[in-house]
Formats: sequence, C-alpha cells, structure tokens
Amino acid sequence: MAQDFRKKVEINFAHQSFKWKNLAKGNAGVTCVIIGLSNPTKDIKKLYFDNQYIGCKNINPYLADGNNLIINSRTRLLSERLPKIITGNRALDGGNLMFSTEEKNKIVERHPQAKKFFKRVLGADEFINNVVRWCLWINQEELEEIVNIDEFQKRISLVKKYREDRRKKELNDPADYAYRFLSTDRAKENLIFVPQLSSEKREYIPIGYLGNEWIVIDPHFVIYDPEPYIFAVLNSKMHMTWVRAVGGRLKTDLRYSSALCYNTFPFLEITSKQKESLTSHVYNILEEREKYPEKTMADLYDPNKMPDGLREAHKYLDLAIDQIYRSKPFEGDEDRLAHLFKLYEEMITREANK
Repeated sequence: MAQDFRKKVEINFAHQSFKWKNLAKGNAGVTCVIIGLSNPTKDIKKLYFDNQYIGCKNINPYLADGNNLIINSRTRLLSERLPKIITGNRALDGGNLMFSTEEKNKIVERHPQAKKFFKRVLGADEFINNVVRWCLWINQEELEEIVNIDEFQKRISLVKKYREDRRKKELNDPADYAYRFLSTDRAKENLIFVPQLSSEKREYIPIGYLGNEWIVIDPHFVIYDPEPYIFAVLNSKMHMTWVRAVGGRLKTDLRYSSALCYNTFPFLEITSKQKESLTSHVYNILEEREKYPEKTMADLYDPNKMPDGLREAHKYLDLAIDQIYRSKPFEGDEDRLAHLFKLYEEMITREANK
C-alpha cells in the first residue's frame, strides 16, 4: 500500500473489516475489507463501517481518516510518561517446571516444606479463563532444601535435558540453571498484566491489576510496580482503538504487541489531579469485577454478558481519558483514531527534530 501512495494512487473509498460467508455447507467465515483506488482528487472520500460512513479528506493505510503514514514498531517509548512494558518470564522448560493443582498437592502432602516453592502462573488462560497452574520457583541458595524432594529433582533433570537438546549460544548454557526460568522478574508490590491474544468480539481486552504473588509468563506482557492510573490508560477505549488499528491479528483475534501497540501509543502529560481521577476509576472497575467472583474474565468481558455496573465503570473511565486528549467529546472510535494519528504524527515530528 505504501508503494501505491508513492505512485500517486489514493484510497477513494473503503469499507473497514467485516466477516463474510456464503451459503455453502461448512464454509469458513472470511474477514474482508473493500478498498477502491483512484488517482488523487480533492473529492471527499467515503469510509464505511457498521452500515454507515463518514466523509474523509484522506483515507490512510489503516482505513482511517488521516494522513498517509505507517506506524513502525519501536523498542523505545514514544510517550515517555508511560512506564516500560516487558514480556513475561520465559521458561524454556518443556513444561517440566509447571504443575497442576493436583500435582502440587500430592508433592506437598509428601513434603510439606515444598509448599513455599510453588508460585501461581499468570498467562492468558490463567487470567481470562481462571485456569490454575503452578510453577517451581526457587533460587540458587535454596537448592539444598529440595535435595530430598524426588519429584523436583526429576523435573529439574528433564529441564536440563530439554535445554541441552535446544541449547543456543545466546542462552549462555541455560542447562546450568535448570531449576529456574530463563528470566525471573517479579513485582515488588503489584503488576499490570496484558494478555497477548484476546477475542475481537470484546470491547476491551481483559487486563489485570494484581499483586506480587503471580509469576507472569511469556509471550504475555507485564508492567511491574506501575502507578495505578496506568491501568486506566490501558483499559480505555482510546487505547483499545489504537490497538485495533495498529496491532497484529491471529485469525481475527487481537494480538497485542509492546513494539506496535504500547511503545507507539500517543499519550499526553497529565496533572496530579488527573492521575487521582483516573486512579479512582481504576478502583471502581476492580470493585465491579470483584462483585462476581464466580465469573471468569471471559464472562465479564463477553459483550453479551458484561454486567451493567462494570460497563458503566468503563464508560466513566473512557470519558475521563477522552477529556485528557481534548475537551470536545469524541463522536466515536473513528474520531478517536483520527485524533490519535494526528497526535502520533506530531510527536514523531518533534522527536525527529530534537
């Protein structure tokens, strides 16, 4: 598409992505976009979505109202006001450092001292679908304490063999520390968890604000010990709109990326009063979630099942975030995206001119 723009071809009209399927038996649903190309004109372009359209001066490669630009992945934050996000801990263990609750309980029954070496694992299934898994979490100084726990020794031997078979120079002989993950990052107090994949049907990606007892695993994303208001930023419709536009997809599911979704996200400097306001919205959302301990995040964020209180809490958070960007209300996600693209372009230009 970028090459076509250099050839002085523009998008004259477009329909954003939609699912199409025919009446054939057993046919697969296909996600489609419709794009009409023409020579450049000054005519208003039509951008269709949800059985309506808006008039645009220009339709960019993301099928949004805005100038032609490409959002490149970044290893450095565009908005320095945001804290660093990283990938969760990589195990490279062949599954041998992981335990079900049944496996954990059997080991603890035989070796009560083993209990302290189990930590809850946090991945997408664990957070969204309430799947319970545990991992062996031990440091080098504690190795003598597990010498007589046969199951631990067996698992560590299997990890060592697995890593020896897959050894790479950049891993710096990981078989030498087969008792632990390749990385061992943990929160001191709390963390924000962002699953890598989420259903496109959800209005919001279920994002967690949790304590330090969890071990976050790759390929999911985590911010350790952030200020609470960051949770509000990531849970906002503003951020979700950006993710839907510039992030990747697996089939039609949203695929979150630190390099494309987070590091590129245009966010403004805010006041202490605004941080306090956003923090209050964070706790409102968490309180609404806690009212339904029997429900999974998948249930709570199913657009057809989302509790009214939770939906309202997100609505007020969205309004608070929107007002940070401008006082005039946004007409919808297309309006939000156009504003974000314009802000992104301004921030990139300022960065280049430093």
